[in-house]
Amino acid sequence: MTSIIDSKRFVFVISGLLGAVFFMIFFGIRVLDVTYTDWLVIPSIQDRYANYIGWEAYRNSDWFFPPGLHDGLTYPFPLSVAYSDALPVFALFFKAISFILPADFQYFGWVCLIWYILQGGFGGLIVKRISGYTWFSIICSLFFTLSVFMAYRMLNHSGLAAHFLLLATMYMCITKDDNRRSVLKNCIIWSILMVVSIGASIYMSIMIFGMMCFYFLDDVFEHKKIVRVLIELCVPMVFMVIAMFLFGFFSSNADNSTFLGVFNANLNQPFNPNAVYAEIGSPYADFSRIIPPLPLIPAEVGFVTESRQSEGNSYPGLGMLIFFLLAIIIFIYDFKKYKSKLSDKKILRRTIFVIIVFFAYYFYALGPTFTFSDKYLISYYR
Repeated sequence: MTSIIDSKRFVFVISGLLGAVFFMIFFGIRVLDVTYTDWLVIPSIQDRYANYIGWEAYRNSDWFFPPGLHDGLTYPFPLSVAYSDALPVFALFFKAISFILPADFQYFGWVCLIWYILQGGFGGLIVKRISGYTWFSIICSLFFTLSVFMAYRMLNHSGLAAHFLLLATMYMCITKDDNRRSVLKNCIIWSILMVVSIGASIYMSIMIFGMMCFYFLDDVFEHKKIVRVLIELCVPMVFMVIAMFLFGFFSSNADNSTFLGVFNANLNQPFNPNAVYAEIGSPYADFSRIIPPLPLIPAEVGFVTESRQSEGNSYPGLGMLIFFLLAIIIFIYDFKKYKSKLSDKKILRRTIFVIIVFFAYYFYALGPTFTFSDKYLISYYR
């Protein structure tokens, strides 16, 4: 019994169940009724409404090739179902069996439940790998399932709420030395991650792809087997391209360049609880009752929110900010110990890789127009 409790599977299952419990407490059980669609067709929540309309239009249109295309919204020109954020990996499957489904059918509730189960499961596994303690890991998994911006995304963009994909990728990275994976295993796992992420949101794919590249770059430095690394890197990329083709990414014309520098992140958002909606009479509230909201770049008059920078929400909560400050204090206090660890070339190399990945994606999220509060700082676009 002790061996079962101490196993990774036990941590994953119990942490996942806690994630499911939180989901049902926070979002309710009724959203799991596949025939209940009222919660999706609220015009004031435009993105969620668009996701559902995208699924219905795709479901009721004729088949095209690639199968991810439909003309239900853009007749006579075909459009990828992915561009309505209808979770193409699920939309394609359910359209194929649409003839046995009820007239009113939605899969978004169950997808969100699965996201929370996997979020808790992988969160628990990561802590288990680092700490080694079972029950501590299960308790800490709640920090992942209670994520403010995951819940925020879940209400509007189910694909962008698939944060478990990032946790799974991180788990792949921190366990790579435990038992070196074979070429076949690496190809299978990374291919699954890339295909599922493309089927959820291409933004997730971009982040996972970057971490995957550094994962294999580390292998180049460590084992000097370039041919093996190229195989392990190219196979997931091939499956990613195939998935993108099947979902219709290459057969649709889309230009989002007009939104560059509009929906970007603000430099103050890691400590800014501004939920954007709070000042316009929306039922939403800011993310903190203690820290006052800070200003963001205002949206144009008539836009549905006070700022378009809601896309950059990254406020982790006051508790996590306190933990972060404590971590800095501990790091300074034990600096000599950490400095001695960095004398190991492998640890130093991986630390540098993590720093590069973090800042690369952080600056990507901030750009191409960098802002702080309601001030424009610099732009490298146009």
